[in-house]
Amino acid sequence: MLGESAAARAQILAIFEDRIWRDLRAWKAWTALSRARPAILALLQAALDARRADPDAHDDLLARLAGLRDADGAALDDAVILDQVMMLTITAGDAVAVAAAWALDRLARHGEVQAQLRAGAPDYAEAVCREVLRLHPVLPTISGRRLTAPVDILGHRVAAGVTLAPCEYLVHRRADLFEAPLEFRPERFLGRRPYAPSAYFPFGGRERACLGGVLAPMTVRAVMQGAVALGRLEATADREPAVVRHGTLLAPSESHAIRLNRCVTAHV
Repeated sequence: MLGESAAARAQILAIFEDRIWRDLRAWKAWTALSRARPAILALLQAALDARRADPDAHDDLLARLAGLRDADGAALDDAVILDQVMMLTITAGDAVAVAAAWALDRLARHGEVQAQLRAGAPDYAEAVCREVLRLHPVLPTISGRRLTAPVDILGHRVAAGVTLAPCEYLVHRRADLFEAPLEFRPERFLGRRPYAPSAYFPFGGRERACLGGVLAPMTVRAVMQGAVALGRLEATADREPAVVRHGTLLAPSESHAIRLNRCVTAHV
């Protein structure tokens, strides 16, 4: 986003290492991020100002966002750009890594899925990715929304001021929405109409959907296809990995491992 040699990139990484990633229990990291947010935004603003002042001197995502124009030819507001970059800064690291770790574990337990991925069918790779994110959404609950007016939901009156937060972890396991919901079945996403947004929403929905909805599946597919191209993945234990809290995320235990070609061990 900021280029490999950008000073702001190194400074922001130092903030994450020194203040945010030091304690990943439950909401500790999120609290630390909230406190560090003004400093990170200040660094991003300075970097954005530099790109606006000299557009030709930079070739990174921030420079491209600075150069975007809307339908009327106006540049994007700084606040809009900084919000987008801040969101990618948060979601492009741990969340995608956690999703990829769950994907590798599922592949290690399903040799037939690996075989089909090696065959190179893009629709199947997409189905596998969707099924991984159905069973293992990296966030158990998406960001809540505080009601500004009362609303009726399925016969229940919810007052203004209440915050509603749909839980995709539970919804994705509803038997009335997904047949055999606890089983890993990528084919459930093949040859059918998309599931309703209220049934499958690993990245939220509507205009406030997470930007990771594009980034994460693309990265997870690349990781899966790269891994199966190297050889056969195998689980090292019959039991599925324990689910642990990694900040606000649900991740496989760090003690869990998979084996590649029976000789190379990779921790996920």
